[in-house]
Amino acid sequence: MCLSPLHINLGFIKIFVKTTNKVGEGFDYLRQTFPNMSEAKIKEGIFVGPQVKQLFQDLDFNIELNAADRRDWVAFENVCPQRFGK
Repeated sequence: MCLSPLHINLGFIKIFVKTTNKVGEGFDYLRQTFPNMSEAKIKEGIFVGPQVKQLFQDLDFNIELNAADRRDWVAFENVCPQRFGK
């Protein structure tokens, strides 16, 4: 079985969100950006392609992250092969 780049990228975002500081401003920003998503889905990192694309295009998201989460986000951006059309 071969996974598509989209499935791989969605797996990466899931890992990123699960390791993000849940009491930090970055996680609060996710809640504000996606108000229709349940808290449980956000905590588990269950996002779809358009939502991740929106995060890639949102310059404020990177600013809201603490230093450790920002470093992880930059690494995530660097390993995503197609970057959701960015």
